[in-house]
Amino acid sequence: MRSVRTNAQPILFGWENGAHTLPADRLDDAVYRQRARQVRDHAGFRKNLLLALANQYADADLSHWPEATLYSGGFISDEQMRLSRRWHEIDWAQRPAFADKLFTDIRMRAFANRQTFLEAAEHLSPAAWAKGRDWLRHRLQTEDDVPWLTLSKALNEIDGLRAQTEPGDGERLRQIAEIECWVMERQQELARASAA
Repeated sequence: MRSVRTNAQPILFGWENGAHTLPADRLDDAVYRQRARQVRDHAGFRKNLLLALANQYADADLSHWPEATLYSGGFISDEQMRLSRRWHEIDWAQRPAFADKLFTDIRMRAFANRQTFLEAAEHLSPAAWAKGRDWLRHRLQTEDDVPWLTLSKALNEIDGLRAQTEPGDGERLRQIAEIECWVMERQQELARASAA
């Protein structure tokens, strides 16, 4: 069984909008509709399909990173999405209390805390501020095998880019050095913040 996610491909068309692009030697449309009806109406097939889909991620480890729990943690509810839109409309000073009180989905709370830490940290409680600091520090400095680009991974990629660049390509080498300088400044800022 292969799942097709409508939000992970260019586009899906309804039969009525796409059938005209099928080969001219295809069967009559009524045949395809009858076959689809047989599959849809077969109770045993539907039951087995639901079991197969329900167990698709059963052996997957649950991620402790909120952004990686879209499927394992379920979609964000409509109510939480409505509250998220409201959260974006209110003043930064009100957002931490709003998130603590109304976001029941822990992912939404984590995202709200992170965004507030990055944009308006002065409105966070000391505990929420420390949580945001620890998240950012881990995000940028961890040496764990993580699916995002850390500062050390970025420096390794910069070394690789420099090694692949022709010695006479001064403009590219200048750009690489500029990026390396920026990444190293971020490392130094984090080191200063850790020492404070």
